[in-house]
Amino acid sequence: MIPLIAALLSMGVPLSAVMAFWLASPVMDPSMFLLTSGVLGVEFAVAKTLAAIGIGVLGGGGIAPVFTAAFVGVPAYLNGYAALPLVGGLMGQGMAPGAGLAFLVAGGVTSIPAAVAVFALVKRPVFLLYLVLALGGAIGSGLLYQLWVG
Repeated sequence: MIPLIAALLSMGVPLSAVMAFWLASPVMDPSMFLLTSGVLGVEFAVAKTLAAIGIGVLGGGGIAPVFTAAFVGVPAYLNGYAALPLVGGLMGQGMAPGAGLAFLVAGGVTSIPAAVAVFALVKRPVFLLYLVLALGGAIGSGLLYQLWVG
């Protein structure tokens, strides 16, 4: 993905379009959708897909677990495929579904390898915008999903 982003930027593609791509694409792809459906259910996979789309368009109980999961997901996220059973297990033990979604979305966008690669390609203000949009999108997606499943 990083070489494609670098190529898009060097070709003069508007930053907003490139940022939409690099924010949304790590969160969901067809194989991730199928795996998410199998581990966490189709409804959750659709919510994660909508979260990926929603981020791209930006350019326990209550809401606290959603915020916590998003902030923890940013630095702690490992791999999208490995995170599914982890979140599935946590949800089985009582983790709020919105918090699970926030963790998966935040980590998918801002994993350390992805963040380092983005940082190498853009200037600091653009990188900070990337982080703010990723975190805000993850929190917003988690809150909306939590309201949906209520």
